[in-house]
Amino acid sequence: AAECLARAREIANARGELIECQMISEAATIEELTGIPQQALARCREAVEMAERSGDLFNRVLTTIHLAQAQLMHGDAAGALESLLRVDRLQRERGVAGNHLNLSQALLAESHLAAGDAASARAVANSAVVEL
Repeated sequence: AAECLARAREIANARGELIECQMISEAATIEELTGIPQQALARCREAVEMAERSGDLFNRVLTTIHLAQAQLMHGDAAGALESLLRVDRLQRERGVAGNHLNLSQALLAESHLAAGDAASARAVANSAVVEL
């Protein structure tokens, strides 16, 4: 799977397509699962930077969700919270990537819990159930 994603990234890069930043963050998930988590975190940061340079809000949301997931897997609850609160603002204020709202809200609740804030985690989870 990692080889296929790497090849797809090469093709997207050669064509100048924005999908490349999504592929980078997807590859990070595979790297997490195959035992190279530091590389995964670096890739997620690279994907977010690429999405920010592109100005594409959907890609910014999607890649930042993947970054937050990697941060959470690395025990960086504060970093994940910061990332997910940015995502939450974009999703609510700009209506971007609403189809990923369930994932971002679940990760936000999990991040609050990892940071030791069970009340906020519960509030986010309860709100998500009502909204979704």
